[in-house]
Amino acid sequence: MKKFKFTLEGALKLRKFKEQKIKIEIGNVVKRMEWIKQEMLRADQDIVSYYDEQKRMFSGVIAEIGRAHV
Repeated sequence: MKKFKFTLEGALKLRKFKEQKIKIEIGNVVKRMEWIKQEMLRADQDIVSYYDEQKRMFSGVIAEIGRAHV
C-alpha cells in the first residue's frame, strides 16, 4: 500500500492568497483615507476663503455705516 504524503502546499497557497487579498484591501483603505484627507484640506481652504470674503464684506459695510454717520 502506498503511503500518503501530506504537504502543506495547499494551506500555504491559501494563506498567500488571503494575505494578498488583505494587502489589496489595506491599499484601498489607505487610498480612501488619502482622498478624505485631501477633501478635508479643500474644505478647510474653502472655509478660510469664505471667512475672509465675509470679513471683507462686513468691513466694507461697517466703513459705509461709519461714513454715513459722520
